[in-house]
Amino acid sequence: MAATAFAQEPEPTSIVLFDPYYPVAQSEAAFAVSVYASDLRTGAFTLAEGLRLHPAYFGTTATENDSNGGNGSARIALRGLGPRNTLTLINGRRAFGLTDLSAILLSTVDRTEILSDGAGTLYGASGVAGVANVILLNGPGSSLLTGFEAGILYGNTTDRDSRLLQGFVRGGFSNEKLSFAFGAEYYDREAIFSRDRALSASVDRRAFGGANSGSPTFPGRVTLGSMPRVLIDPTLASPQNAAAFRTYGGANSSDPFNFRASTPVIPAQEKYTYYLAGQYRIFGKGMVVYADVLHAKTKQENGLSGTPFTLNRAEILASPFNPFVASAPSTSPNRITSLSYRLTDELGPRASFYDTDYWRYTLGLRGEFALKEVLRLFL
Repeated sequence: MAATAFAQEPEPTSIVLFDPYYPVAQSEAAFAVSVYASDLRTGAFTLAEGLRLHPAYFGTTATENDSNGGNGSARIALRGLGPRNTLTLINGRRAFGLTDLSAILLSTVDRTEILSDGAGTLYGASGVAGVANVILLNGPGSSLLTGFEAGILYGNTTDRDSRLLQGFVRGGFSNEKLSFAFGAEYYDREAIFSRDRALSASVDRRAFGGANSGSPTFPGRVTLGSMPRVLIDPTLASPQNAAAFRTYGGANSSDPFNFRASTPVIPAQEKYTYYLAGQYRIFGKGMVVYADVLHAKTKQENGLSGTPFTLNRAEILASPFNPFVASAPSTSPNRITSLSYRLTDELGPRASFYDTDYWRYTLGLRGEFALKEVLRLFL
């Protein structure tokens, strides 16, 4: 089995600034930067997984593996100050909207430079926690890629219930005038549901000294006085209903609903991207035209239990379809107080799907020359 890795203990490198084309004074102090070089042989499968080896990298972002509203994006958070205070650069330039690390697949990355000290004086509030500079193939300071490389990577859990498949190709060509590089990658990960693990299959933690934090909204539950009653027998309902109820002691159980029966712990995810970069040296290093383009598509599929709703006593008694005794005295056990319903049988589990496209284009002209060399060209 093969995967991708990063150097686990990189040596800090002193550099003046990430962008070599940004003018600074010679007296400007250097920053200590940790440089992570990607190695497509062993280790992490994604850029975010690799960067978590850095001691300043702080956990995950809320949108990364959240099945309730998470879109699968992963952002850099340094020193525990959050992604909003961590500046992300691509090839030494501000990434603007492309700060999602899940859209930058690993085969297109040459290295990543991490400045874990604050850089607010240089970059403003967005760099207070630090700066991460992702250098793509043939980016600033990179060796020009030559040759061709392809690979297929496979991974799975010890329970064999979350297959991960990844494939990539990349290559490049370079001569005295022209150089270009390309990379393409496909990534596909299956979901792991809460019900697949004994530790997360139930919200009932009473056996461990905790409480039952499930939902009070069953697929049909009415409260008469202080007595809750489940109106739909799970043994007669859908397979989803039966799975959700079978641990709770029958149709009249008062235990809360186990919403984890249809919730993924790690949502399914699919990504693919391609990257092209090229440069043409008109007068050697004196005048170079360069360009690159990156396109990435990320997809994530989330799930939740069936949609719930609750009606109070006044709303129920106002309905002409109310089957309960409306004139029951307040002391009667038939006095209705609430009616809860979950559309498990009618609509099934809730599903949300995120499909995001990222585009990045760069076109520029740079040069390194002395005045006497320019005069020699035209005189």
